Amino acid sequence: MAKTTPYDALIKAASSLTGTEILSSESDPGIEAVAAFVDANQRSLCLARAALSAQCSVPLKFELSFIESHSDVITYFRDLARAFALVMRLAESQRDLGRVVSIGVDMLELANAARRGGITISLLVSAAIGCMAIDHLRRLRTRFDQAQQTELLRHLERLHREREPAQVILARDRRWELEVGCADEPCDFVNGDLSGSAEPDVPEEVQKAVLECLQTIADSPIEERQSLFREQDNRALALLRMLAIDLSLRTHRGANSSYPDDLSCLTPSILSRVPLDPFTDQSFVYRRLAADSFHLYGRGPCNLDHGGVFGSWPAVAAGYADLCLDESDYSHCCSITPSRLGLVSRFGTAMRTAWTRWRNSFAKNREVNVQ
Repeated sequence: MAKTTPYDALIKAASSLTGTEILSSESDPGIEAVAAFVDANQRSLCLARAALSAQCSVPLKFELSFIESHSDVITYFRDLARAFALVMRLAESQRDLGRVVSIGVDMLELANAARRGGITISLLVSAAIGCMAIDHLRRLRTRFDQAQQTELLRHLERLHREREPAQVILARDRRWELEVGCADEPCDFVNGDLSGSAEPDVPEEVQKAVLECLQTIADSPIEERQSLFREQDNRALALLRMLAIDLSLRTHRGANSSYPDDLSCLTPSILSRVPLDPFTDQSFVYRRLAADSFHLYGRGPCNLDHGGVFGSWPAVAAGYADLCLDESDYSHCCSITPSRLGLVSRFGTAMRTAWTRWRNSFAKNREVNVQ
């Protein structure tokens, strides 16, 4: 009998969540509904956290059937991440910021577990979960006390060390494609069937645009495709690193009554080393504006410094804005108006649905041809 691994325990706990309709609701469920969901799923959430205390790893199989069997796991990871987010919201409403930190760390552990040992789809799922966790933590960073800042910072440095590099995962994905024989198979997204979408409320024209985008990606050389995937992962990594630096700056101010003149002042007393911008492998841009304020940002994938002009991720990716920790507060029309909640999530889910549907279809067709 096969021994149960921490990864198996994690999937079992995530798949046992009940009342998951609340996790995909576009309307605000209200704090009472959130509390009821968390209470009903206490056991599953505790089991998931226990499994995450060990280093989980994706049990990758170099077989075509892996993609189809793994598609359900992606849904479980998504639901678990959203469930953790509700726990954080409930803890915030109860002013239990220590619990917010603890669950935020669990979400980042989940992001690491989703990618470790996996392939490209694992990388993208991990990046999405990581961005979700950072978004919740960064919103409350000014309310954390010194002990909570120190605790979170300690975990962020550890999680950063344990995060499997994107280049390792992408190399593994390429090897997986070559070994199972689907590396150069043509794929047709544009003429694909849109029925059975996991996001039926997404307009058909948006879904078609998603499929056209996927077709462009699929038709691109492998180097360009991997560059796109690294870009998404670098976004999550940059936000993780900026949160660590931001907390360190606040810790320094708590001890010295002002922010430092330079990021190098943070080492070695607060940070073991100052992390670099993953897009440029250079220092993040830091400017002390006054004793009680500063700018901290990255140049983004275009390696452009706009002098502290901030915007949403699409604006950053297009080269029109700098990447700051609060990028999700900006709308996709590059204004300072908060973006509509749920749109990016639903658009991304539609893309993942289309991609998974194609890979599942390919796996089935391949098996028929082999037989």
